[in-house]
Amino acid sequence: MLRKSLLLAAAWLCATAASPADLADAFRDPPQEARPRVFWTWLHAFDKDRITFELEEMKKKGIGGFLHWESGPGPSRYGTRAETYPHGPAWMSPEWRGFLLHVLKEADRLDLEASLALTPGANCGGPWITPELSAQKLVFSSTAVTGPVRFSEVLPLPDVPLGKDGKPLCYRDIAVFAGEPFRPGHSRYLVEGAQLYPVSDPSNVPLGNPWVDVTDKMDASGKLTWDVPPGYNRILRMGYSTTAQPADYFQGKDGGYYADHMRADSVELNFKTMLSELFGDGPLPRSLKYVHCDSYEVYGSDWTPKLLDEFRRRRGYDPMRFLPTLEGGNVDTRAITARFRADLNKTRSDCFADHHYQLLSDLTHARGIGFHSESAGPRVNPIDGLKVYGRNDIPMGEFWLEADTHRVTEDERFYVKMAASAAHIYGKRFTAAEAFTSLGRHWEEDPWSLKRAGDQAFLEGVNRVFIHTFSHSPEKFGKPGIEYFAGTHFSPNNTWWDQARAWTDYLARCQYLLSQGHFVADVLYYYGDQVPGFVVRKHVDPSLGAGYDYDVTNAEVILGRMSVRDGRIVLPDGMSYRVLVLPDWKSTQLDVLRKIGELVKAGATVVGGPPSESSGLEGYPGRDAEVVALASEIWGRADGKAVKENRYGQGRVIWGKPLREVLADAGVAPDFEVVSAAPDASLDAIHRDTRDAGIYFVVNKSDRWEEAECAFRTAARAPELWDPATGERRPQPIFRAASGRTIVPLRLAPRGSIFVVFRGKPDASAAASIAKDGAKLFPAKPHLADAQPAAEVTGSTANSVALRVWKPGRYTLRDAQGRSASVPASAPPAPSVIAGPWTVRFQEGRGAPASAAFPTLVSWTTRPEPGIKYFSGTATYETTFDAPAGCMEEGIHSVLNLGEVANLAEVRLNGQDLGVLWKLPFRVADIGKLLRPKGNRLEIRVTNLWVNRLIGDEVQSAAPRITNTNMFKFTANSPLRTSGLLGPVRIEAARDLTATWGAAPRQ
Repeated sequence: MLRKSLLLAAAWLCATAASPADLADAFRDPPQEARPRVFWTWLHAFDKDRITFELEEMKKKGIGGFLHWESGPGPSRYGTRAETYPHGPAWMSPEWRGFLLHVLKEADRLDLEASLALTPGANCGGPWITPELSAQKLVFSSTAVTGPVRFSEVLPLPDVPLGKDGKPLCYRDIAVFAGEPFRPGHSRYLVEGAQLYPVSDPSNVPLGNPWVDVTDKMDASGKLTWDVPPGYNRILRMGYSTTAQPADYFQGKDGGYYADHMRADSVELNFKTMLSELFGDGPLPRSLKYVHCDSYEVYGSDWTPKLLDEFRRRRGYDPMRFLPTLEGGNVDTRAITARFRADLNKTRSDCFADHHYQLLSDLTHARGIGFHSESAGPRVNPIDGLKVYGRNDIPMGEFWLEADTHRVTEDERFYVKMAASAAHIYGKRFTAAEAFTSLGRHWEEDPWSLKRAGDQAFLEGVNRVFIHTFSHSPEKFGKPGIEYFAGTHFSPNNTWWDQARAWTDYLARCQYLLSQGHFVADVLYYYGDQVPGFVVRKHVDPSLGAGYDYDVTNAEVILGRMSVRDGRIVLPDGMSYRVLVLPDWKSTQLDVLRKIGELVKAGATVVGGPPSESSGLEGYPGRDAEVVALASEIWGRADGKAVKENRYGQGRVIWGKPLREVLADAGVAPDFEVVSAAPDASLDAIHRDTRDAGIYFVVNKSDRWEEAECAFRTAARAPELWDPATGERRPQPIFRAASGRTIVPLRLAPRGSIFVVFRGKPDASAAASIAKDGAKLFPAKPHLADAQPAAEVTGSTANSVALRVWKPGRYTLRDAQGRSASVPASAPPAPSVIAGPWTVRFQEGRGAPASAAFPTLVSWTTRPEPGIKYFSGTATYETTFDAPAGCMEEGIHSVLNLGEVANLAEVRLNGQDLGVLWKLPFRVADIGKLLRPKGNRLEIRVTNLWVNRLIGDEVQSAAPRITNTNMFKFTANSPLRTSGLLGPVRIEAARDLTATWGAAPRQ
């Protein structure tokens, strides 16, 4: 099944993915496949003209596609009052289908990729899912009885959901058992009759609470007739019932229920009914590429009608006598009960994987489209997370923004490392993520505030974001319009929508490079065969330390996709790893241990101790002895203390050594290492390799400037700096080689990021070091303010080296050949402030005057005019100035620095568009060619957020409202947000110089 799935997925993905031949050209203008997507939610009434407008705006703003998702506005929680608007057409009604077909027709026209959610809400479900086909749960009732006695009574029904007629919506009996009541003391005492005897090791001591199966003594009415023997005092009726969880985002009278995700006919019915009602059996719209299921949010479902048959087939024994343990207590011993429960969880996991995620993958491929879902989180469910992710064409996680209302720690916010690992070990090109989700933050984000979370997701392996959320909002609802209760509000109703392309281009450039080649990781962790099996966010293993990256794998991949070549653990899609790390395990599947032994024999390095028993009850207890014998053969004399390594075949197992030491002993240096004068410098990187290039994405995770020497484990290639914010590419003319690595000095702004791309042959004339007045410049002390560096190396040739100097002094450079070049630098022209005065023109229809004079630059919130104080939108600052002395001279490099901006700025100088600035530093370089001696005209369009106008409408409640929305978070007492151009705006200058290389010293 796994091989068939992977072949189908590979064929489908190859047929639809097209990579441009020229890496550099595609980086400048990324293709559609690299563009971010959006969650496009439909909440209320729909409008065809608005649908077309929104799709056209997606295209203009560099969005590659959308996930169409039906939802209501959501609950009124997290400090938000969500007002209700009239519902639109009911989901899947003829009118609703007409709107959706219009969407797909327009997406065809615009070449947008469409994904379609299989339900109104998170999970598969709909009106056709009856209680019998819905998600099911175990239920119990208990009846006290004291034997010996003749018992003949109708057993009470368990507590189950009832229909409108007062009868159970859906209930089926599983079995009836009689036994003793469960007592917590059983974990510490042996029970014989009424006596309790303490025991030293309770896990393997027989328990005196046997259960008898009396199912055949109950008739169809639930009446049990049985002669109860002495010692029996409890009757347990076990059954299953619907969870009765509705498709909870449905807009209409009856949305049905969520499907039973462990039941194939329920999942298939949901898929086929929906697609049949929408499209019949004919070809699907060209734009429809995927169907989608969101994060698994079916609560309390732990049963499916054929679970016992599935268990017998998959685990090899009959589970009936163990079923009472599901209500509490143990059968035989605690250890045996634990093994049964582990087997049951594996069976549930297999059902999820095969009957939901694999089935949906097969069904979609049969219709010529693909499948993606948030199938493994964030809630912990009885699944092997990597396994179910592997059934997706695109594994999809999710990440959230910082908030004090929901998911307040990073561990709770980032669920993407598991999806990324699954993509790597199952051979998927893309790792997707529901992106920038939040609760309680409304219109409070700009691209700068989103950058930290987005970059962290990229560092963890994401390369296709679905921005959550773009809400469909007909024009009649005004602005900011109607919104879903969660997520970043990203749509044409946002104040900074006109500037959004600068940010989506940044995301697209990152995603393009991060989907090239293969992820580079040295370590592959096996997380064991237990269920649930989940991968936490990216972190530094203390045994490994910083600088090495990793993936996580599961039993299925070890057994079906793993081999060894040249001492490396390899997968069929090109991924490879240096070591396989075992969990701190006691038990394992015997077949997994056999495969690990085969890998070591073939030359693999495996790190970790041996298991001591087989997992589960299949083959028990014989398999325990087999595990111990095989482990003894593989680990030999190694005990993790006196003996820490054992050679086995061509490979070795290592036990008791830190991972970093294991890699160092093998000559494997960190893939990315940072040397900085600041001990708390926080830089991180992710590395991908193609046949022709090594690609590192480097991120400054702190809110200050950082300078560092960064070591990259790549050699014989020249480094280039590729800026994802601008698309600019430039050689890095200063670097040095050391022990198979390349050392590159980097200077990154707060939350700054850069791609360091290694390709082409290194230039022997590149500078290797630079010093000012005899003092080495890199790594320098951390800059405490937004200051320019002393100097930058901007280029080199065989005869000379080019410098850009911001501070006076004598600069000396050396190259790898030992040559030196030295040049004195006088001070460049001093910074010159553009003081104004400024004329500020305000966007119409937002309550502000047409224009106002600003003698100095201040926040709009400090102005006395209410229309400016509470203004939200775009205002254009205009002034004229004369060129500062010296800034137009030859050899002078001039920079326009806007200082502080809240929140985004577009700059025009003498009619020339200089682009959108959305992150620190708010600078435009190389403006010297645009300057005039007199009368330079500067225009700066500044856009803030909706917050101030929403507050103003509450303060000025008697006046006509400027805004209209269904979300009311802000009150008259809410604090206003600093807005506008704060400056100081100034022109800064550097001096461009050339130094000549001297002769290389004689050897």
